[in-house]
Amino acid sequence: MREALTRSLFKAAALVAVLSLVGAVYAQEEVEFEKVEEEPEMEMKSTDDPGPKISTSVGIKLLSERNSRGMILEDQGMDWQALLGVNVEIVENFSITSGVWLDIHSYNGGGGPSAEAAGAGTANTGLDSFYEFDWWIGFNLKVDKLNITAYYEEFLNPADDFASQTGGFESRHVQTVFTYDGLLDDVYGDIDLKPYVRILWEAAGKAGPGRDQGEYVEIGIAPSTQITDIDGVPITMTVPVTVGLGFDGFYEGNTHLGFVAVGVHFSMPLGFLSDYGSWSLSTGVDMIDGNDSAVGNFNTNVAGQTNDTRVIASIGLSGSF
Repeated sequence: MREALTRSLFKAAALVAVLSLVGAVYAQEEVEFEKVEEEPEMEMKSTDDPGPKISTSVGIKLLSERNSRGMILEDQGMDWQALLGVNVEIVENFSITSGVWLDIHSYNGGGGPSAEAAGAGTANTGLDSFYEFDWWIGFNLKVDKLNITAYYEEFLNPADDFASQTGGFESRHVQTVFTYDGLLDDVYGDIDLKPYVRILWEAAGKAGPGRDQGEYVEIGIAPSTQITDIDGVPITMTVPVTVGLGFDGFYEGNTHLGFVAVGVHFSMPLGFLSDYGSWSLSTGVDMIDGNDSAVGNFNTNVAGQTNDTRVIASIGLSGSF
């Protein structure tokens, strides 16, 4: 049963990757750290048709290391992430959203999290590098400048070793994200602060390193502004600042502060692909400082790392149509 599920997930992920790569190379700007873990914004397209309006977001991203809420999940080789999301506007300001996200590690041998958490020790799966496959379904609601996204999501491990290596890392949960457009525009002018709050409720399994099913709260801003242009192409700089908090046993020792992160990202539109939708290229560096009391045991025992402060470089392409 588990083997059949693994094979089905692998086939689904392969189909997603093929669909996402058709016509161009593309990428994700994460999850939110979420799934940005980071997840690109899904734009709604206007049309004269009275029926539902459908838009699609696709992305691919290359990272030097994988970190999730302060937990080191990969520190060797490279980390590839891909996303496919579909948004269906039912009525004005309300839409249904669904999508899939996958994470593939380029290195799966030797010591460290590649071997311990990415499946190198799981025999006969053929999926040693296929670390994570996520899917979700939910809705988006816009009320004036407030955007609310709520969805059910599952984190799955095709290599079938989350449970053996992390005590049950596969997770079923509900997330709600609140974002606000145009905060303090009259004060900062062209700088868009993009504040948000993310709340995750664990329903089954674990998304965090703690013993109990708890709640995760992420608070952040991602101020951005155009800093220059090159031959008429605008270059935008974004400085994301994120604080991750855990409650009711989400982190180790029921510690509340999980991590603090800050980054510098740059992005530019790819006008030559405008016939195929809206595309952009992005790159950046993020520093994630995990609280040792919250993630130290996980990072030491699973990742083999005693340094909870990580610097991660990334580059990606993303598109919507």
